[in-house]
Amino acid sequence: MEIWRIVFFAFWLILNLSVPVENVTIKYLNQTDFVEGRREKFDCVAVGSKPAASIWWFLTYQNGSEIRILDPVRNETTQNKKVFQTVSTLELVLNREYRNIMCQARIENTRWKKSPSVPLEIKYPPEITVIFGATALHQRAYLRCEVQANPTKFVFKIVQKWGNTIKREIDKDSVEFPSFSLEDFGTWVCRVSNGVPRKDYYAEQSVELHMPVRPLIKGKTTEIAMFGERKSLKLCFHCYPEATDVKWFKNGELISSPKYSEEPADDGIFPFSGNCSVLEVNTREKKTVHNFSLVVTNSVGQSSFSVLLLIGQY
Repeated sequence: MEIWRIVFFAFWLILNLSVPVENVTIKYLNQTDFVEGRREKFDCVAVGSKPAASIWWFLTYQNGSEIRILDPVRNETTQNKKVFQTVSTLELVLNREYRNIMCQARIENTRWKKSPSVPLEIKYPPEITVIFGATALHQRAYLRCEVQANPTKFVFKIVQKWGNTIKREIDKDSVEFPSFSLEDFGTWVCRVSNGVPRKDYYAEQSVELHMPVRPLIKGKTTEIAMFGERKSLKLCFHCYPEATDVKWFKNGELISSPKYSEEPADDGIFPFSGNCSVLEVNTREKKTVHNFSLVVTNSVGQSSFSVLLLIGQY
């Protein structure tokens, strides 16, 4: 009877003997770059154990802190002869604050002595800060594009725009203004690429550069009209702050405001949106020259622009 018990106990030990994990690996589909914001799937595979291993996932941050990841994790166990294979799948949305992920295979609360890990060098596109330094018109100024990104090999392009019209393109990370003027006003755009998330992608950050300035007026200096023709004289202006007074004069005499109107200036004429003042003139004289002038005023100052109207055969 004693021999039977010894044999039974020996068989019980064999059947219930714990077998340590033979190997643990982390597998993932992405073999190139880890990009911030993407969802990546990692499989921790523990093979050759008895009983089936339980797998724990850990995430290490750039500051050195570590947490255990409980969700979202999916576990699957299969048996091959007398040992088990456990696959634990982790889905993770990548963040630049992550340093690495690690998995541990545990049997009966005993951690296997090797814990594989994957370093996470997270790449992310440029984050741009536009720095502008200027104190007044006609003084030295600068514009600089400061960038935080990974990797740090950048392609820069600085663009100056008046409305939707491109005035200048500069393949540098900064631009110097020896004497900052109205021609330097406008929307300046820092465009930077580091190949993330793709080679042709450029991150952008813009800034509007302007200072208080008296009105700038543009238009033709000479117009020709036939006798009896109804002629429209149009002069366009931009100023900052906005205009407080707009007046037309004919040969030095003020013209009443009902005879003229305003409309938006075409895109690209000025650094920002402008207006055009339109004066309707009825030509009743032959071979006559009239001097029409537009006077625009804002809180900075006053500007005038003259246009000669030649009536008749010239």
